[in-house]
Amino acid sequence: MEYQIDYRRYRQPFRFSLRAHWGVWTERVGYWIKIEDAQGNIGFGEVAPIDGFSQETLKSVEQELKGFKGFLNLTQALNSVSACLAFALDGAHQQLLNWPNFPILQTDLKVAGLLPAGKKALEVLPSLLDRGYTAFKWKVGVEPLSDELDCCQQLLSKIDGKAKLRLDANGAWTRAQAETWLKNLPSHSIDYLEQPLPVGEEGVMAELAEAYPLTIALDESVLSDHDLATALRLFPQGPFVIKPALLGSVSAIQLWRKQHPQVSLIYSSAFETVLGVEASLRLAASDPNAQQALGYGVSHYWNKSFLNCHTAGPSIRILSWSSSDFEKLWQQL
Repeated sequence: MEYQIDYRRYRQPFRFSLRAHWGVWTERVGYWIKIEDAQGNIGFGEVAPIDGFSQETLKSVEQELKGFKGFLNLTQALNSVSACLAFALDGAHQQLLNWPNFPILQTDLKVAGLLPAGKKALEVLPSLLDRGYTAFKWKVGVEPLSDELDCCQQLLSKIDGKAKLRLDANGAWTRAQAETWLKNLPSHSIDYLEQPLPVGEEGVMAELAEAYPLTIALDESVLSDHDLATALRLFPQGPFVIKPALLGSVSAIQLWRKQHPQVSLIYSSAFETVLGVEASLRLAASDPNAQQALGYGVSHYWNKSFLNCHTAGPSIRILSWSSSDFEKLWQQL
């Protein structure tokens, strides 16, 4: 079936910069797409690549969108487009069909609060603890190793057993650096250590997971279905931190999950706007095996805007919106 397709670019500054091993991120740029069938039914999706992280770039995605020339054969497109565009197209189609394939198991989902890198985390942590968060994610591999280890101990002291801490290195470390952390971290207070080594070092990370009691999770190593197949051989139970907006079509993700219910998955934000977040949350809420706090505790990074309508902390609520609600936002882009 063919649909008319249109797209619009958005640009949203962060309330404060996001620092990670790969650099400093100050704004979110992406695309909203709109599809319409012959009966006038509409659906919206979000294309949210992260230059330097995802397999696509803003420029490559724009070239794909221009290639549709106003019309879309959905079946052909889903078999040929990039992963983040497939997510947007399939999400838009599901929304056009009034989201019938999303059995919402719960409308309020627990989330992990994202802490800023470095000592700034010590300033932000108390307010998030007061709001009732029971999980936090902290970017490491940004400051000198000894400084971060010291700061980590201070964070754990402040948390004082009230929550679990997730450490995300974004592949910044060598094996020796990772082992320094693994030898000095109390496993009972750490939820998991995320992507300590670069992509390509999955075998070494599996060895570290065997050698130390602390759980190691993969993130950058599982950005495609091929990555997931490879990772499963080394981490048959996971955990995998997946960003649905970067991974592929909604239907494909649901099918993979149905085939691998034993794998521990943590659904996580790619700093999408309300449209991408809503599609991802519905995907997570359709997964009966998604027990861990989602990586969507990022609302404090955003300024108030019509593009950021979910309020997180310590849970995030699925919106009871229809396509017409997103149409109103579309008109403001």
